[in-house]
Amino acid sequence: MTRGARESSAEEARLVLLIERSQDGDVAAFESLAAEFSPQIRRFARGFVDSEADDVAQEALIKAFRTVRSYRFDASFRTWLFRIVRNACIDAVRRRKSHRRKQHALGEEVGVANASGGPRPDRELLERERHEQLWRLIRALPHRFRTPLILCDIEGLSYQEAAAIERIPVGTVRSRLARARRKLREELAQAGESNDE
Repeated sequence: MTRGARESSAEEARLVLLIERSQDGDVAAFESLAAEFSPQIRRFARGFVDSEADDVAQEALIKAFRTVRSYRFDASFRTWLFRIVRNACIDAVRRRKSHRRKQHALGEEVGVANASGGPRPDRELLERERHEQLWRLIRALPHRFRTPLILCDIEGLSYQEAAAIERIPVGTVRSRLARARRKLREELAQAGESNDE
């Protein structure tokens, strides 16, 4: 057995032990799992609900803790966890849309605070702005394209893992990912042209 295989095997054994202990109600074991997956979960949630990403990620982790006993090891734990996060994100988007419809129906005006709009000479601020623009464009993609893009291109999951999370064929993941990348490139090019004018 190679060193890499031993390390991988030891890591899998550690993960299985944490899951089993979590299933027995060990909060500390689940907190270890949560700490390991939190950065990925937050990035994934950010693709759906930017300002609420931490809340949605926390909500998903709470649901995962409550339902960890139902995990049967027939899929990877990461796949199982991302499916819960995906559903929490979809619920959050639905709640947001429902809230907006109610506000609109009541005739309330929802204002968005604008930044000063002045020139930003600081390079770090410009980079942050570009980063935020990219995330806005990702969030603007239809859900069916956004999810594979975040899972595969940002989180580095395989097509097979993304297919398991979405419960769709691998070929559909590839197709949706290709369309998402193309749409994102078009939007970025268009944004670049409008900035040049």
